Amino acid sequence: MVFNDHEVFRHFDPKFWVCVSDEFDTKLIIKAIIGANNETSLNILKDSIQDKLKGRRYLVVLDDVWNEDEEAWALLRSILDCGANGAFVLTTTCKINVARIMKTIRPFELLSLSDKECWLLFEHRAFMHETPKTTNLIDIGKEIARKCKGVPLVAKTLGSQLGFNGDEKEWCRIRDSDICEFSKNENSILSIIRLSYYDLPYDLRRCFAFCAIFPKDTVIEKERLIQLWMAHDLIPPYTNQEVEDAGNRIWKELCWRSFFQDEKENKGRNDTVYTTCMMHDLSQSVMKDECYMMNAKRSSNDLGREIRHVTVMEDQLDQTSVKTFVCSLKEIGGLQSIMFGGRNINYGKVSREIKIVSVLKELLPLRVLEVRQHVQYQDLSYVSRLKHLRYLDISYSMITTLPNSICELFNLQTLKLNDCYKLKSLPRNMRNLISLRHLYLEGCHRLKYMPRGMGQLKHLKTLSLLVIGKKERDCQLDEIRELNIRGSLKIKNLGRVSDASIAGGISMAKKTSINYLFLEWTSDYDEDEEEDDDNRIKSTRHEKIGEALEVSTEGLKILRMSGYKGVNPPKWVGKSSPSIGSSSSDDSEMMIVLFPLLEELSIHFRMNLRELVSPTIPSTGAFPNLCKLEIYYCPKLGSLPPHLKSLKVHGECSDELFYSISNLSALTHLSFYGMDKRSVLFGAGYMASSSQILGDNNSKAQLGGVRSTFQSLQSLIVLFPLLEKLDISDMKNLRELVSPTTTIPSTGAFPNLCSLRRIDNCPKLGALPVPHLKALKRVIVWSECSDELLYSISNLSALTRLYLDGLNERSVLFGVGYMALMFDDDEIQLGRGVRTTFQSLQSLSIWRCKKLRRLFDSGMIMEEESTNGCENQQKHHHHLQAGQTERARGLMNSLTDLYIYDCPELMISVEEFGHLNSLHCLS
Repeated sequence: MVFNDHEVFRHFDPKFWVCVSDEFDTKLIIKAIIGANNETSLNILKDSIQDKLKGRRYLVVLDDVWNEDEEAWALLRSILDCGANGAFVLTTTCKINVARIMKTIRPFELLSLSDKECWLLFEHRAFMHETPKTTNLIDIGKEIARKCKGVPLVAKTLGSQLGFNGDEKEWCRIRDSDICEFSKNENSILSIIRLSYYDLPYDLRRCFAFCAIFPKDTVIEKERLIQLWMAHDLIPPYTNQEVEDAGNRIWKELCWRSFFQDEKENKGRNDTVYTTCMMHDLSQSVMKDECYMMNAKRSSNDLGREIRHVTVMEDQLDQTSVKTFVCSLKEIGGLQSIMFGGRNINYGKVSREIKIVSVLKELLPLRVLEVRQHVQYQDLSYVSRLKHLRYLDISYSMITTLPNSICELFNLQTLKLNDCYKLKSLPRNMRNLISLRHLYLEGCHRLKYMPRGMGQLKHLKTLSLLVIGKKERDCQLDEIRELNIRGSLKIKNLGRVSDASIAGGISMAKKTSINYLFLEWTSDYDEDEEEDDDNRIKSTRHEKIGEALEVSTEGLKILRMSGYKGVNPPKWVGKSSPSIGSSSSDDSEMMIVLFPLLEELSIHFRMNLRELVSPTIPSTGAFPNLCKLEIYYCPKLGSLPPHLKSLKVHGECSDELFYSISNLSALTHLSFYGMDKRSVLFGAGYMASSSQILGDNNSKAQLGGVRSTFQSLQSLIVLFPLLEKLDISDMKNLRELVSPTTTIPSTGAFPNLCSLRRIDNCPKLGALPVPHLKALKRVIVWSECSDELLYSISNLSALTRLYLDGLNERSVLFGVGYMALMFDDDEIQLGRGVRTTFQSLQSLSIWRCKKLRRLFDSGMIMEEESTNGCENQQKHHHHLQAGQTERARGLMNSLTDLYIYDCPELMISVEEFGHLNSLHCLS
C-alpha cells in the first residue's frame, strides 16, 4: 500500500520492488531492476543500471533479505550509489543482523500489534462469513487475540480459520490448545501456520500444497494455477458447477484464509497472488518428497524416484547442468510435471543446445509440460505419446505449424501457444481435442486461418484468438455460436465472414462472460487482401456483419474495434444491458446502462463518427466505468463521457471535442498526437465555433447546461484539477496550450501536472502557463523548440529533470533569444536580473544536438569587470554586465547531474563549469 501510494508515486521516479529472499545475487537483483533477461557480465549490468538510475530520485525496495554477507551488500550499494539527492534503497528483513549490515540510517523496527489491534484484525476475519457474533464467541476471541502476541499473520490466520466455523467448542479448542503458546521466532510461527494448514478442508490442503512447485516470491496467475490444479485432479467435482468455477472458489478461500497474499486484479483478465515466505516454506515442507526445484544449489543426483513434480530454474544453471538434469529425468518412473522457469530467462540461450522433448518418450505418465521455446516441429512427435498430458505450454516457440499428431492428445485440457509469432496455421484435426478447455494464441499475429470444426470443441472456455479464413474448409464465425467462451477474445478478419455464416447465426448475445473483446475487420499480415475493394460495398458489408454480431455489453470491460468501414456503428453499441432479453416498460429509460463494466475503449478511423452515444438515449448511465479512451482519426467526434481518467487523441479533431476534454475533471493522463492544423489547444475561439455548430440560442442546453465559456467557469472549477501527465506530439503549428485571450479560472489550472512527458515536433509552441504549473517536475522536449518555450521551462519552480533531444539547429542552448527574454530594458537600466531560473533543476540531459557548441551564450557567463574610472562613460554597459553576472550565478545552482550524448560539437568552458557549483556527475 505504501509503495503504491500516490504521494510516493509523485515523489520517486522510478520505483522498483525486488523480492530477494534467500539468495542475494547482485546480478539477479540488477536484472530484476532493469528488466534484463540476457546472460551478461556484471560490468555490463553495472553500466546499464547506472545509465537508468543516474541523476534520478529512485526508490528500490529489496524485500525479504536474509543475506549476512557484508561484501555482497557493499558491492550492490556501490553500484546503486548513482542517483540524485533523495534516492532511496529500502530493505525489509526478519533478521536484525541483516539490518545492522545494510543500514545507512537507524533501522526502523516494526512493533508488535497491541492486544486491541490484534482483536480488531482477528474480529474482522472471524465474523466475516456470517458467524454469529455472540457474547461468548467475542470473549473467547479476545482471549485468542491476546495469545497471538501481536503477530498479525497469526491473528489473520486464526481469525480466517474460525471464520468458517461458528462452533463454540472449536473456538475453545483453539483457545486452550498449544497453538497459542508460542514465541515470536520464525519456527514457532510456522508451527501455528502448519496447524492451520491441517485444519483446512482436504481439497484446499491439496491445492495449497501444490504451490510448492513454484519458486519463492513467484507471482502466481490465477488462471494458470487453476488449470494446473485441474491437470492433477486436485479440484473435486461439484454438481452444476464448472471445474474452473470450483477452482476459483478454492482460490478465493485460500486468499481469505491468508495462505495467499496480495490478490491483484488485472483488468478482469488474470488475477494474481503470491505466497509469503513462511507459506512457501510450509508448502515445500509438506511436498518435500514430491516436488523438486533444480537450481544452482542442487544437482540432479538428489532426484529420487518418488519425485512427481520438477521445476527447473534455467536462469541459475549453465547448459551442461541442464543437459545432465534432462537426461536424469527418465530415471523417474512416475513424473507428472515438468516446468522450466526462472526470474530472468534467456530462452534462446538454452533452447539451441537442449532437446528436452527428446526424453519425453520415457515420461509417459506426464500430465503437465511447460517448456517454453524449447520446442521445434520435429520434436513435437514425441509429445503425442503423452496420452495423459493435460497441460501443454510451448509458448515463445519458433514453430510455423503443429503436427497433426498433437490432435491425438485426447485428455489435453490446456494448450498455450502465446507469442509463437511465426505460427501460421493449426492442425486440421483440432476438433479431435475433445477435452480441450483453454486455447491461448495471444501474440500469434501471423496466424492466417483456423481449421473448420472448432465448434466441436464443446468444452472450450478460453479462445484468445479466432481468425476467420477465406476457404470453405476454414473456420467461420458461426461455429463458435454455441461455445461458452469466457474472458478475452480477439476476432480477426471479420470482413471475411460469409453470408452462409451470417445465416447460420453469428450472434454473441449469449456470451455474457467475455470481458475483453477485440474486433478486427482486417489483418496486417493478410497478403492477399484486395486493396481496390469498393469502399461503399465494404462499408455496407461491415455494417451487416456488425449488426449480426449482437455483442452482449453486459460483462464487457475492454472493447476495441479496428478496421471497421461502416458509416454507422452497430446498434448493439447503443443498447442497454437491461433491455437485452426483456420487455420494455414505462420505466425502461431509467434503467438504461450502456456498457456497464467497460473500462477501456479504443476507436480507430471513424471519419464520420459524431457521438459515442446517440442523443436519443439518456446519457446518465453511459459507460459508467470507462476510464481509458483512445481516439484515432475521428475528426467529427464531439462530446465524451465525463469521468475519463486517461485519454489519447490521434489526428485532427473537432473544437467541440476539445471543449469536452477541457471539462474532464477526472483526467490524470492526456495525450495529443498529429494535429498540424491546430494553433491553440484550449481557448475561447473554438468555444464560439461549437456554439455556432449547435446554434447560438440553444447551444448551452444541448451541451448539458455546463458548456458556456471559460469565463463562466472561472469561479466554478479548476482546469484539469487531477491531470498528472501530458503528452503533445507532431503539432507543427501549435503556438499556445491555452489561448492568451482565454481567462484561466481563478482557482487555477493544472495544479497536479507533474510530468510533461513529451513535447515532440512542436517547433512553434511558445511559453507554458508557468504560474499555474507549480507541481511540474519533469519535462521532455524532442526536436526543435522556441526560445519562449525554453525560457518558460527554465522558470518552472518545481522542475527537477529536463531532457532535451534532437535540437539539431541550435549552436547555443541558452542563447541570444533566451537572453532577450531573461533581461528586459528596464531591468538592465536598474542593474538587476529577473526571477531565478532553473532554481530546482537537478538533472539535465542533452541528447543528439548535432550542431550544439555551447550551453550558454558567452554574455551569460561573463564575470563583472572593473570599470577603473570609466564608470560614468560605461554605466549602461556596467549595469548590463552586473545583471548578467548576478543572473549567471543563480543559473542552475542546484544541478547535480549533467548527461550529454551524441553532441559532437559541444564544448563546455571553464567559466560554465564554474557556475555549476553543485555538479557531481557528468556523463
